[in-house]
Amino acid sequence: MVFGKPSPKKSLKDLSRTIPLKAHTFDEQENIEEYIVRIWVKVTFEEKKNKKTIWKEDDLLGWGIYSAQDETEDLGKERAIEKLAEDIVNKTVKGW
Repeated sequence: MVFGKPSPKKSLKDLSRTIPLKAHTFDEQENIEEYIVRIWVKVTFEEKKNKKTIWKEDDLLGWGIYSAQDETEDLGKERAIEKLAEDIVNKTVKGW
C-alpha cells in the first residue's frame, strides 16, 4: 500500500487479511439491513537507510458498513480501506 508521494527516507510495508462479511444491523423482522466488512493489516513504518522501525501495528483494523438493500460488498471494502488509510496517515504524522 502506498499513500501519497513516497519518502526517500521512510517506507510503509503491509500485509492484509479480510474476514467474511457479517450482518451488522437487522430490521424488526430480523432481515439484514447492513453488513460490515473488516480488514486487518500488518503495517511497519521504517526508515529506509538503517531499517529502524518508527512504528509497527500487527493488527490494525479498518471496517466499512454498507446497506444490504442498495450497496455492494465492494463499497464496504472501499470504506474499510479508506478508514485504514486515514488511521495510517494519522499514526504516521502524529509524531511530526
